[in-house]
Amino acid sequence: RILETLAAEGYVEKQPHSSIYRITSRVQRLASGFNDEERLLEIAKPLIFELGKELGWPITLYKPGGTAMAARINTDFDCALALARFHIGFGAPLLDATSGYCYLAHCSESEQERLISQALAQAGDSPRSQDCDDIRYLAVSHNISHMTRLNNRNRLEIKHLIQTVRNQGFCN
Repeated sequence: RILETLAAEGYVEKQPHSSIYRITSRVQRLASGFNDEERLLEIAKPLIFELGKELGWPITLYKPGGTAMAARINTDFDCALALARFHIGFGAPLLDATSGYCYLAHCSESEQERLISQALAQAGDSPRSQDCDDIRYLAVSHNISHMTRLNNRNRLEIKHLIQTVRNQGFCN
């Protein structure tokens, strides 16, 4: 029945006068939709949820994208200690996110400079409220800015924090 269903959908075809089925090119189109990031997320998800339960703290896996960090997996809605709960896909500007500093700490010097320059140029002198309309993000962003004294977007402070993260192995 499974083969008949696959044949009806065009994924296999039965060879005439035989009990043998052949895979069609439609299967290849399925595979083209697969990417390594999705496989990584499949592997990471149970590990992140297990670690979140063990530590009792919310955990998020972020993906860099230009001058932003996008949440790909998180335990915000499963953890009572989450100060703010963000949906998957939520993006935060690179210089306003602790994950951004973790990422920058592991980039080459030239890549760091490029990303910092892009992020500073994008932010300009505009208030952070224009970066994101989500009020929860604004509160978190303000806390990060206050903690890191980045409210004036000082390049030396940014470089210092990146070096601190590199030395410690984490950013908080």
